[in-house]
This record gives sequence, structure tokens and C-alpha cells, in this order.
Amino acid sequence: NAASLPTGMAVAVDNTLFFADGSNIRMVDSRGIIHTLIGDHHHKRQWRPIPCSGTLKVEEAKLRWPTDLAINPLDNSLYFIDDHMVLKLTQDHRVMVIAGHPVYCRPQQSHLRTRITGGNLLWSLIGFTFSPTGTMYLAEVDAKNVHRVRMLTSDGELLHFAGREGLCDCEWQNCTCSSKDEGQLAVDTRLLSVTSLTVTGDGVVHIADQGNLKILSAVPYIPAADTNQEYQISFPEHHEIYVFNKYGQHTTTRNVLTGMTMYNFHYNVNTSFGKLSAVTDASGNKMAFLRDQGNSLHTIETARGQKCRVQMGKQGTLEVFVDPDNMETVFDYDSNGLLVSRSDAAGRSFFYLYDENGRLTQVIKPSGQEIFLTFDLGPDGASVVSTDQNKGEHSVVTVKGNSVVSQQGKL
Repeated sequence: NAASLPTGMAVAVDNTLFFADGSNIRMVDSRGIIHTLIGDHHHKRQWRPIPCSGTLKVEEAKLRWPTDLAINPLDNSLYFIDDHMVLKLTQDHRVMVIAGHPVYCRPQQSHLRTRITGGNLLWSLIGFTFSPTGTMYLAEVDAKNVHRVRMLTSDGELLHFAGREGLCDCEWQNCTCSSKDEGQLAVDTRLLSVTSLTVTGDGVVHIADQGNLKILSAVPYIPAADTNQEYQISFPEHHEIYVFNKYGQHTTTRNVLTGMTMYNFHYNVNTSFGKLSAVTDASGNKMAFLRDQGNSLHTIETARGQKCRVQMGKQGTLEVFVDPDNMETVFDYDSNGLLVSRSDAAGRSFFYLYDENGRLTQVIKPSGQEIFLTFDLGPDGASVVSTDQNKGEHSVVTVKGNSVVSQQGKL
């Protein structure tokens, strides 16, 4: 039961100690007895590659050299690093890849290709840790000695979190990059030699950078209240500033360049229970939202005095909309709140179908024409393909960051 080459350790909520021991993952139970979870000490088992998709039985798994270990606080599952990958030991005792992919798997073969953005190839992993909300942070260094921290969200997105990328090409040994003129954003900060990282209970990510002889803390930006007890959030890309009151309600939108007010938002009561009652623009045009005694919206009045009647459901969904010409449109939803049909007074009906993740996959028009949609999330961004088989046409919309690209063509 003695350990031979112990390295990384992790402790579960029940005080079970897990540690890497050579090519094995072992544990120490509450009685102090050591058990081997993955691998053995007979070195007779032939190495079996991790599959490009799916899982591998723990009895069949043979690791190369696991290093760091961590426990996911959400489900108390064990995660560990091995061979440029982060793997998970599932509750049914199987091993699956969570981040990265085996070097012998082509990207299109990896089941992670549609789950991860920012590239699913991981370089030399230094360490990883979890936040209290289950977000994983990974520290890595690539072939050019560029250190970075990436973030794997709970829904499977691998994003760049800290460490400036590019602008530094250090393929030779003992090469360092200048850290002058650093920005305050985590993604713009040069990391010279990350040795470890951790996340405290308040969600702050702490990074030990031996090259800079510093411990860096990535603190979420939270604006402070001004003298009027208001909070201002800027959106530089749209040159706008959004002002919120002490109840968290959006009250004003201003232009950053001119300082002029673009929109004012009014509420029926000056408390946290206030509901939106009107919106006015810079020219004084007003759109009003009229509510009944139960605070439920029943009428929308435009700046021209036109009135639209609405009927809201108990879950806050729009069920009936009647325009100024008295044309009624009815909306139906499923138990998950997804729109399944829309019909108007002229007898035109649209039907909507979804996959198990709640993504729209099919639209049936009043003529019976069917539009099929497929979704993909890969290194090039999030894309939606819309196919009209009747017309033999398809369109692709790809979104990555602030870029939106639309393409159309024939089947």
C-alpha cells in the first residue's frame, strides 16, 4: 500500500484523499487504507489509448503520467491532468475527456469540437483548479513559451481568460518576454512563468507567476455607486453608458461621446418591485406600458397614440398580442417555456421544433414549407445552418466575438 511516486493531491468533501502515484490514481479512505482507482502496480497491462469520443471503463484505462488533481465542487467528481488532457472519473467509474483531445485524434473526430470554443488543443498543462460555481481554470504553456490561463465553463466552452497571446515568440530555452506597459485586463497581462493557480470563495482567480515574482489576482470588475446611488456600466463598442439605480433597474442610456441622454426608463413605483411603465427618447417620444391592479401588463401605447393589447401568461410569456388594427396573434409554449406555435386571425400558423438542448431545429410555415436548422460550436465560432429543401437553398450565420458573418448558397 506504500506510495512510490506521489505527485498531485485533492481532497473530497468526505475527506477522501486522492493522489497521483506514478501512472496511477490512488485514494486514501477514512480508515487510512490506500486503494488504487485507476491503473495498477504490476505494469503488465498494455497501454490503451483514450477514445476520441465516449468513455473508457476504469478497469481498461492505462494512464501515462497524471499530475495535478482537483475536485469539482458541484458534483464532487474527481478530475485530473494526463497527456495534455483534463479527464474526469465519472460516478459510474468511467474515464472521459473534459478538455483537450488525444494527439492521435483528428479535430473533426473529437466529440469536443462542438462543445469548445477558442480551440480544443491544450499544450503543456501546468495545473488547474475549480471555482465555487464549477468553472474550471487551466494554466498552460505552449511551444513558444507563452503562458496563459484558460477557462472551461460549466456548459463546455473553453475560453481565453488570462495571459497575452501572440506578440511574443520564444521558441528557445530560457527565453523571457518583456512585461512592460501591461494593461489591467487579465487577457492583456503578460504571464512569464505560471507555477500554480487557485480560486478563493469570492470567485477571485489567483495566479502565481514566478517569472514576474508576483501573485496576480483577477478580480471581477464591480462598479461603485456614485453620489446619487447609481451605477454606470459602459459599452464601448456601442459608445453607450447604461445607468442603473440602487434597485438594479435600468434608468438611463447615454451616449459616451456626447454625454447626451438617449433613453430614459420609468417605473411605476420607486422600489425593487417597480415594473417598467414608460420609455422616452431624446426627442421626447414616449412608449407607455399600462398595467392592471395586479401589475400585469395589458396595453402598450406607442408615441403616436396607437395601442396594442397584450395578454401575459403566469410564467411571463406573451400569449396574445392584438395590434392597433385589431389583428390578433396567439402564441403557445411547451412546459419548458419554448415557443411551439404562432397563429394569427388570418389563419396563418407557424410551428417550431427543438432538440433536447432547447435549440430550434425545424420551422414549419403556413404553406407547409419546412426550414431545418443545425447548430455547431467550434474554433471558428458559433454557426447556425438554415436549410430550405424546397428551394434547394441554405444559409450559414457564424458568430465569433463581435463578428457576424452570413453566407448563402445552393444545396
